[in-house]
Amino acid sequence: MEEEIRNCFLTITVVTYNSEVFIDETLASISEQCSSDIQIILADDASTDKTIDILKNWKSRNEKNFNEILLLESKTNRGVIENYRRTFAKAKGLWSKAIAGDDLFYSDAIKSMRSDANKHFEIPVIIGKAELFGYKKNENIIIPRHERIKNLKTINQFKKYLFEGKTFPGVSFMIQTKVLNEIDVFKYAKGQIEDIPFQLELLTNGYQFKISKHVYVKYRQHENSVSSKHDYEVLSKVYLEYQKILLTYAMRNIKIIYILNATWNLFFGRIIFLFGNKGAFCRLIEKIKRKLQPKRFFNMLSRAFT
Repeated sequence: MEEEIRNCFLTITVVTYNSEVFIDETLASISEQCSSDIQIILADDASTDKTIDILKNWKSRNEKNFNEILLLESKTNRGVIENYRRTFAKAKGLWSKAIAGDDLFYSDAIKSMRSDANKHFEIPVIIGKAELFGYKKNENIIIPRHERIKNLKTINQFKKYLFEGKTFPGVSFMIQTKVLNEIDVFKYAKGQIEDIPFQLELLTNGYQFKISKHVYVKYRQHENSVSSKHDYEVLSKVYLEYQKILLTYAMRNIKIIYILNATWNLFFGRIIFLFGNKGAFCRLIEKIKRKLQPKRFFNMLSRAFT
């Protein structure tokens, strides 16, 4: 096994569920990356369409182009988190890169990842960039794009960034495979929210991040996906779950400002959720929430007593 690992630079994991519409495009983008030191794991979550047939056909045509292609099938639907989890023990690359069955690799993605891995070999988590596509409103936007990411270097700086409600797209991550077997990266993940707990679990366990200048993938957004639609009830529920997860990690990090921020956002999120999407009221609550952020509140107190 050790010899296999030395000869395998990267494991690419593709997770699918009823992906027949887009999976051909995803697999074609992987075919462009062919190399004898790349392992491919295709993990299907009990698809009921033609996804499995497409995966089997692609596997048979491409096995000679890669170190190995594994196809993991399932008789029952496990959900995306469990579908990811079962691939970790099978990965034999020094690095692991996961992609959904509707996203695409950039044509020079492997070249970029090799360059980053060689340059930053001592850092276990590298975050590439992603180009949004598939949803006209966000077409061709490169993320993450926040100016502050240029100055993020230490674990605490990354934590602070995430606790402020920002995040990195999970599809952009390249991780040393040993990390995935050292900790449960999805310990507090639930439902459709896996990116933020996955990132906070890594940081809480002391794994350093590095942001790459390279774009690794094209990240497809669908008009009916949680990340792009404007269905108030769905977004509100996701927001509340997201804040609960932030609070869980805030408590683990024992940082009072993190705890207060997460509690603050959860409290106001619940108020808005209970009253429904009543435009003017929601805007008023959001205004109050911004004005009374814990950090501002403490600054006001300190000025009052000095």
